[in-house]
Amino acid sequence: MRYVFPCVGFAGLLAVVAGCNTLRPGNLDGRGPSPPTGPTPTAAALVKYLDENAEKIQAIRCDEMEVTVSRGLGIIQRVSLPGNLACQRPRSFRMQAQVSGMNEVDLGSNNQEFWYWIKRSEPAYQFYCPYQALNEGRPVRLGFSFQPDWVMEALGMGNYGPADNYRLVVEPKEYKLILHTKGPEGNKVRKVIVFNRFKQDGKSPQVTDYLLIDDTTNKEICSAHITEVQGSAATGFVPRRLELRYPEMKAQMTLLLPRVSFNPQLPPQVFVRTPMPGLPSYNLATGRTDGQVSGLQQAGGYPKR
Repeated sequence: MRYVFPCVGFAGLLAVVAGCNTLRPGNLDGRGPSPPTGPTPTAAALVKYLDENAEKIQAIRCDEMEVTVSRGLGIIQRVSLPGNLACQRPRSFRMQAQVSGMNEVDLGSNNQEFWYWIKRSEPAYQFYCPYQALNEGRPVRLGFSFQPDWVMEALGMGNYGPADNYRLVVEPKEYKLILHTKGPEGNKVRKVIVFNRFKQDGKSPQVTDYLLIDDTTNKEICSAHITEVQGSAATGFVPRRLELRYPEMKAQMTLLLPRVSFNPQLPPQVFVRTPMPGLPSYNLATGRTDGQVSGLQQAGGYPKR
């Protein structure tokens, strides 16, 4: 099967302008309090914490998101875009970013497929992939590392169990849950979830990192770093500031979610891929375009207040 590696993602975005013990992030420099001396939690206890938090958050919505993209060593190129985000468990996701009120980025997922479109990318396709292809174990070359299930996990809304799948690593200042699995391209990967060892307090996160690492090369594929959270014990916690990093591309995307609505009513059409007149859809599972898509009904979009 022939695959086209789409030149999308950060290059396209930059073209727009041309219940467990934890450690707080500030303590990584060694000047903070010493790690607790209490009993070490089990892997089952940490997975239970993740699942219980996620169970409280069936949906979120943010209408004032800011997306900042940088690429290069340091900040060589940087762009900030206004956007919006809607998520609903188990895997419904929609993120859009705009310039002057016009969409430049559209990422989405529902139970059948996920998709992404970046206006100024080449080739000019709407890329999508049926989940059935991934469930059948077919290797799929994604190009842009957009994996909705992984993003939902980083937002605190994933399905994390069963606990027996994880190995717990205890380090002086953090706990790590490690899960060995297979990536969409058929490669062996491991997911690493990093916990602070001091109790979450205020905006400081209980869970600080979600890492996706290639098991063969031991190189980081991508990672999510949570520096601030919002919510409460009653509503559950989601990130307020989330950094998605792609080391091979020397690129980073920061999502700032200043005000999140917990468990809003979201119409189903929010999570339906919208065919784009005159723009072919590219099936990542088959490596082929669906042809011209003129005359198709507009089928979804972000809800308006």
